[in-house]
Amino acid sequence: MNTIEVKSYAKINLCLNILKRLPNNYHEISSLMQKINLFDEIKVCKKENSLDVKTNIDKLNSEIKYNTAYLASRYFFDYTKIKSGADIYIKKNVPHQAGLGGSSANAAAVIDALDVLYKTNLKYDEKFNLGLKVGCDVPFFFGSGTAVVEGVGDKIIQKNQLNGYYLIIIKPDFGICTKTAYASINPLNLENKCSSEALYSAYLEHNKEKIKQYTINTFEDVIDQKAQIISLKKDILDCGAITALMTGSGSAVFGLFENDYECTLSFNTLKNKHRNIFKCKFI
Repeated sequence: MNTIEVKSYAKINLCLNILKRLPNNYHEISSLMQKINLFDEIKVCKKENSLDVKTNIDKLNSEIKYNTAYLASRYFFDYTKIKSGADIYIKKNVPHQAGLGGSSANAAAVIDALDVLYKTNLKYDEKFNLGLKVGCDVPFFFGSGTAVVEGVGDKIIQKNQLNGYYLIIIKPDFGICTKTAYASINPLNLENKCSSEALYSAYLEHNKEKIKQYTINTFEDVIDQKAQIISLKKDILDCGAITALMTGSGSAVFGLFENDYECTLSFNTLKNKHRNIFKCKFI
């Protein structure tokens, strides 16, 4: 096998609590993360002695040396000591700077693809550590699809996969840089509370009231675009969503539905107002 094509699935944060700022300026978090069926498409080909990564977005291509897929490939070849390379093309469908983990998912998918192409049979812990070198969100994407994520993203508690939920995701015209979002947080205002396990239980029980109660994202209160996010959430809630939340550090907002029919009706209403809108489900 010389070529492999894979899908790189996005995620949402069903809740995201920033608990405290650590002495190294990283932040301790507690989050319930869920994979969704929105994905980028990646083609990886064996290539002798060079590494080339391209996407369908010019802006990303101009910064390719910082691209997560590029970094993941470099770390893979350094770790395995394989004297070879790869030609990687990424068709981006997941919006950039949206809090959907598109770049982190790309890194994990490329490590998985290279592992298959070069028959290195990496263990989960090896992939985990390679992914963590690229970014704190990357290790999540090696798991089943539902997990409580704690620490700085390096403590992952795998959960039985959640199913039967549908989503509308709206990406506004602006993006939010993760680094900028974290810089906006005042550590003196943080509350050391965790609701991730409680929210997971609420999803298992299909308890709508508890889902609403524990659907929290610390970033919503600190970003400059707070008013725009509130407006987006209102649009989605007015269409009948159980709850709505900005995912990750933003800027995308999701609305939650328990059945495909209601989700589709709401999607058809909202697509007339919002340009970057997606209908998805848990996977």
